[in-house]
Amino acid sequence: MEQKTYWLTTADQEEVFVRNWYEPNQSPKAIIQLAHGMAEHTARYQPFAEFMVKQNFAVYGNDHRGHGYTGKKQGTLGLLDENNGFDKTVEDLWTVTKVIKREHPGKPVFLLGHSMGSFLTRRYIQLHSDKVNGVMLSGTGSHPGFMNNIGKGLAIAERKRKGLKAPSKLLNKLAFANYNRNIDDQVTDFDWLSRDAELVRAYLDDPLSGFVPTAAFFFDLFTGFDHMDDPNGIESIAKQLPMLLFSGSMDPVGKQAKGVFRTAETYYRHGISDITVRIYENGRHEMLNEINKEEVYTDVVNWIEDVLS
Repeated sequence: MEQKTYWLTTADQEEVFVRNWYEPNQSPKAIIQLAHGMAEHTARYQPFAEFMVKQNFAVYGNDHRGHGYTGKKQGTLGLLDENNGFDKTVEDLWTVTKVIKREHPGKPVFLLGHSMGSFLTRRYIQLHSDKVNGVMLSGTGSHPGFMNNIGKGLAIAERKRKGLKAPSKLLNKLAFANYNRNIDDQVTDFDWLSRDAELVRAYLDDPLSGFVPTAAFFFDLFTGFDHMDDPNGIESIAKQLPMLLFSGSMDPVGKQAKGVFRTAETYYRHGISDITVRIYENGRHEMLNEINKEEVYTDVVNWIEDVLS
């Protein structure tokens, strides 16, 4: 397996950092495009990518604006953009998809979004569902309801008070304060991510993970929740689009699976019927980094191959 990295110019002339994992001199059966989560980056998906390449897939992923090497080059971790950052980040994903289609003409493309990446993916398919062969939503959740408007109001006030690029400890605390609540024998504030203690420690030790985002980021995220849940947007999604939703039964983002099923039911009500939901008992937020991750990897492969068959 080899990994290629490069910088890609986006529609609004920003630059995002892209990774491509592949087997040289081999034609992949399909391409998996990654959309990573909040306060992390694509390098954390190396084990998943290695597994997929061995199964004859190629894998692409970009570090989102304000994340990973993209955010480092921009100078601020945790800031998507000054304005309309959520949709601009979605369009970055589309820019990567176009590269994939140019480099692998005619090959099926599957978009896998984790956590915040799943929310970006849910907006992406409102705009480009006819350009991918299926989507996978890892660690997703349902719309926060009326609390979302409260969050947007706080984010506006925080941005005015602290400025565009200052981290917002207040909003970060409000967003994540209760995530460890149902975790027994807590060691760190991030035990809700995975039962794999080494993985959690690596996340804590990673300077490009676990940072506190800006108030502007949270405003974009909360705005994105409204976009992804908009009935007109959902209605625009291709009805035949295959979807896989997977999560741990102890994932607080999905409200211990309730939000995952609520999301699936929303799509089903809009006529999207090819939906598979997998909930892993006692799993936490990052099922691709859980102690049973190879089981999850295998389930992903089997689902894609079922779609292709």
